[in-house]
Amino acid sequence: MTDLRVDHAGTTAYASTYGRGMWSIPLPVAPPCAPPTNVHAQGGNGSATLTWQAPSRAVTQYIVTPYANGTPGTPIVFDSPATIEVVPGLTNGTTYTFTVTAANSAGPGPPSPQSNAVTPSASYPWSVLSTRQYSLLGSDGVTWTDIDPANLQLTITPSADSVALVSGNADLWTALPGLNQDIGVSMSGGAYPTIAGQPEAWKESGGFAGTFSPNAAYVQAVLHLKSGITYTLELQWKANKARSAFNHIWAGAGPIGPNFSPTRLTAVLLPESAQSVFDAHTTQQYTLGASDGVTWQPIDATNLTVSFTPSVASHAILTGNADLWTSVAGFNQDVGVAITGGAFPSFADQPEAWKESGGFAGTYSPNAAFVEGVIPLAAGVTYTANLVWKANRASPANAAIWAGAGPIGGLFSPTWLSVEMVPDSAGTLFSAGATQQYQLTGSNGITWTDVDGTNLVVNMTPASTCFAIVTANSDLWTASAGYNQDLGVDVSGGTALGPDQEGWKESGGFAGTFSPNAAFVQASFEMNGATAYTLSLVWKTNQAAAGSIFAGAGPIGGRYSPTSLVAQLFC
Repeated sequence: MTDLRVDHAGTTAYASTYGRGMWSIPLPVAPPCAPPTNVHAQGGNGSATLTWQAPSRAVTQYIVTPYANGTPGTPIVFDSPATIEVVPGLTNGTTYTFTVTAANSAGPGPPSPQSNAVTPSASYPWSVLSTRQYSLLGSDGVTWTDIDPANLQLTITPSADSVALVSGNADLWTALPGLNQDIGVSMSGGAYPTIAGQPEAWKESGGFAGTFSPNAAYVQAVLHLKSGITYTLELQWKANKARSAFNHIWAGAGPIGPNFSPTRLTAVLLPESAQSVFDAHTTQQYTLGASDGVTWQPIDATNLTVSFTPSVASHAILTGNADLWTSVAGFNQDVGVAITGGAFPSFADQPEAWKESGGFAGTYSPNAAFVEGVIPLAAGVTYTANLVWKANRASPANAAIWAGAGPIGGLFSPTWLSVEMVPDSAGTLFSAGATQQYQLTGSNGITWTDVDGTNLVVNMTPASTCFAIVTANSDLWTASAGYNQDLGVDVSGGTALGPDQEGWKESGGFAGTFSPNAAFVQASFEMNGATAYTLSLVWKTNQAAAGSIFAGAGPIGGRYSPTSLVAQLFC
């Protein structure tokens, strides 16, 4: 009988045979990694986002060294094979370059050449991301846990009283049915947290109806921050109920190469004095039975409505965020933002933007639904926004649809309505949209394809260096179970970055058909001045598919739920 063991370093094997003693066998050691290539840096607020190309050998970690005005700083170790990382703790207004070193069992290899130079800026939004995949084992269903306290946390000290649009974006899913996934954004500092141990906003993603079907979940809150106070913002999660210690929930889909779909945490700070953001939210749960499938109704005409009057010609970014689900299979849930005033509504009794959340495949599986749209506003006109809903088809009284999941301490997941006004004179808001339905057949699961190369494209040439927040919103679904739908943002111009590097999300079709996911993906990156950029909305399946995936639900009056692409610049 022979016993074979390997030491912790992986360099020596020890063998022993009964009655013959023990002997050692040196193992071959892998050579060090070659330097990473194509290291590219993008400035942020107190940070920089780095992308690079991995060497051919397997990598266990990367070491990033920042150079401030040419002087090397403390190296940062990232224990991950991911090739996209955010370097925190940088000084705004200081110019940085970076080198990246790959390491394996043989230790670090030689560093890469230095990257391009970037200068972080306090005028940029705060944003971090991670392309790792996360799992949470044995959640008790009560305790909120940081997803990644090292890489998905922001520390913010406003220089003026500010309105903060804070958000989290993640692909959430489960490997075992019956376990939903809760995601939240928590704030500490000043008057926060509002309720001890609870995030300021949270959403529940459904896993009751099936497994391996990611929800491209988005959670947003509008918070008010005071000048000079330091706040900490974290992305947290938990299961919706306690299960056995062996049950997992997951964040991050894919991978594509070494990177999973990015999980993001973002805070956009706008001056409180500008009065450019209007919002309303509740922590009630709502139900709608006997919808005729045609008539839109306010979810809460008292608490989920806002009025606003722009002083100059502007465009408004409309958003609605709700946990939508059904208690009777076969009825999907439609949510929209309706506008009255001026030239609105564009179509009588119809919202300006809407999305359909799927309930065809199963019950009690909330979709962390998000709907976004951009509309023009005239100066001096008063507008009113309402969050509205209906079923996707006529339903009996006992076939209810619902908004709000939980509760936690008597409070359901917040339903939120917000309006951000951006003056046209600023020249910082760009958008594209379409009310067509799109179909992609025979995707090879690898190649990204334009959803609509004519109507879902944004062209821009910023006059100066700017930071872009880009978002995409689409109803994604499949007619053939087993094929998930990937949605991404492609960037050409400057240093071209594809969706694998900028932003993408995976929407689940593994668990069922004809159940739209109101999918949302957010990306952020720096843009060089006087450089032409083209942003495109792209998609594919998650694996080679003979069947079809679709974008756009409905229709209503011949128009499908709008697919949108929005870019906002901060310069």
